[in-house]
Amino acid sequence: MAALAVVSTATGAAQADANARATNQYNEEMFERNKLMAEHASVEQHVGLASARSQEREVDQREALQVSKEADMARSTARVAALESGNSGASLESLLDDFDRQEADYVVTTKRNQRFADEQFEANSSAIAAGAEGRIDSARRAEVARPSFLNTALQMGAAGLSAHALNPVTQARVQSGGGFFI
Repeated sequence: MAALAVVSTATGAAQADANARATNQYNEEMFERNKLMAEHASVEQHVGLASARSQEREVDQREALQVSKEADMARSTARVAALESGNSGASLESLLDDFDRQEADYVVTTKRNQRFADEQFEANSSAIAAGAEGRIDSARRAEVARPSFLNTALQMGAAGLSAHALNPVTQARVQSGGGFFI
């Protein structure tokens, strides 16, 4: 009976060790899989964000070019109209200066808005990276503790002593004044 208790304890410890190893291996595989998925998602989000920002810059450049063309046309039209009507001088210069000022205001505003958009792009990029890191960190699971072999040995010894104590021969010897051990 003592041998059965010892074998049972040893088998239980071996099974617990095998289960802990398998669980830890599964957790590590899931962590690596989740890490790859988080990194892939982060790259995809960065690509999408960069593409959107690139498109915004292209639109801004086209609009700035269009405004510049419109300002050039307005100045040319004003010059021709002034020459045809015989009006020139300070009023024409004032009108041309106003067109220059409006164009410059638009360019300055557009550049300021681009700078703000670039700052927002950087903030969004940082948020994407932080989100991926958080997802990776949250995927790591604590390692499942493997059984202590010292604890198992003590359990096996206790099982053996318990079986020895329950043995009718041992009980009779203890009752007759003999020792627990032979």
